[in-house]
Amino acid sequence: MALTAYEPAGTTCLRTAPRDLKHQVKSAALIFSGRLVSLRTTTEEIPSFGPHKVITYAFLPDKIWRGASRDTIYLKALPQYDDMSMMALGKNYLFLLGGYLPYMTQCDPISKDFGSFSQELDRLFKKKRFQNLPSVK
Repeated sequence: MALTAYEPAGTTCLRTAPRDLKHQVKSAALIFSGRLVSLRTTTEEIPSFGPHKVITYAFLPDKIWRGASRDTIYLKALPQYDDMSMMALGKNYLFLLGGYLPYMTQCDPISKDFGSFSQELDRLFKKKRFQNLPSVK
């Protein structure tokens, strides 16, 4: 089996509150939970801004509710807007990501006791209207 990787073309974290989870799910391009396995800092050329440091986070997903099914998911963030910097290697996180920007901005992944979120996502995706959602760009 060949490993496959996925790097979303554009991502931004969606703010999630239980009362608007259905709306957040409909707006999300990628919903997954996974373990952070690596991070690296590089310098990339960003149009209109020049070279910037970029942090790339690699996750091994254990569940993907929406989006491409892959063995590894890479998310990029600019350090000055990176709320993900508190994440620890080896820990599990849950993300609801929209497809707006090329780099993560103001991302606050769900990290503590996301079992209830996971169960609610499982429940929602059993419904037909959530199983056939159109893709979000």
